[in-house]
Amino acid sequence: MDDRNNKGVSKMSSKVIAIIASALVVVVVASALVVAVDNDDDDDGKVSAGELTDVANAFAEGYSGGFKNNFVIDTDGDTAKAYYFSQNMGKSTEYYVSYTACNSKGDAKGLFEAQKAQFEAKVNAGSAMEGLRYFEYDDIGSFDGGYGYYGVCDLVLGGEKYNFVTLHYSAYSKNVFIDCSLYSDGNLEVAPIAPAVKAMGDALDKPVKTTVKTQANNFAYTCPSDFGEKTFSVTVDGNTAKAAYAVDGGMINEVYVSFTQCGSENEAKELFSAQKSKFEDKVKAGSTMSGLTYKGFDLSSGLDEGYGYYGDTARFVSVHYSAYSKNVFIDAVFFVFGSSWGEHNFPAVVGAIADAADC
Repeated sequence: MDDRNNKGVSKMSSKVIAIIASALVVVVVASALVVAVDNDDDDDGKVSAGELTDVANAFAEGYSGGFKNNFVIDTDGDTAKAYYFSQNMGKSTEYYVSYTACNSKGDAKGLFEAQKAQFEAKVNAGSAMEGLRYFEYDDIGSFDGGYGYYGVCDLVLGGEKYNFVTLHYSAYSKNVFIDCSLYSDGNLEVAPIAPAVKAMGDALDKPVKTTVKTQANNFAYTCPSDFGEKTFSVTVDGNTAKAAYAVDGGMINEVYVSFTQCGSENEAKELFSAQKSKFEDKVKAGSTMSGLTYKGFDLSSGLDEGYGYYGDTARFVSVHYSAYSKNVFIDAVFFVFGSSWGEHNFPAVVGAIADAADC
């Protein structure tokens, strides 16, 4: 009798264990399905807002396709962007590639889907401008999702011919929302779409620290308008990048601001100290030209240290300036004809240099 009862209990225990085991399997499988379905909120590989400046810079450094690419870097809150301004049919417009860090992948996807809906509506409605056609672009590249459209324009307006390509594209990857608006004169052969989208993804995968080229580009774009009358060109020679333009009929050959990346902050400071000493000697010696006086000035405006001197005459103002910021040594020459431009203008120009260096 006892043996029979024990066998019955044993059989019942086995059934209970089997039921519990089956329930556990169901729970585990269900949990796995929930994770698989809800992976938009997965924070693995989450990108912080602080990393995005290097991402935007990587795009500015890495993209060399047909869309205009002399980018400036700007970071504002959770968004970093590479941007430029361009004249399009007489209107100056900002064009850009921006990266925004969201709280989660789901949030980034939500921003993307809202933008995608707007783009789809734009493509379906078509362009109201004669000669401008819109085309869908649904290649997601290396992103989790991507969609956009491009416009191809070929028209004659007021006797003037216009040929250009615009690209509007958005995407999301991890917790980052990507948005872009790019412009190029010419056609699709000049500015193909796929390389631009690829460069946006490559930048997110391989961020690049800000370089002196970016700093020189930043100054070329943001320099105060009263600095001079010509457009800066940016050149790179080794570890030095220079924004400059030639001067005709003056005491100097060119106006420029150069950024040199040094091996350390001490090295940059030593270069600055040597240049400052030369400037101070120049001020002490004075000018040999009648009517030209030299005056020194200390001005950093956000840089670690800065010093320069200027020559003031009734015909022109010339300025030599030097500074350093972290491990970057800065050297500059300003030259403006006329006597109205002077020391009151220096803070704005030095401020632009500081902003360019701190990007």
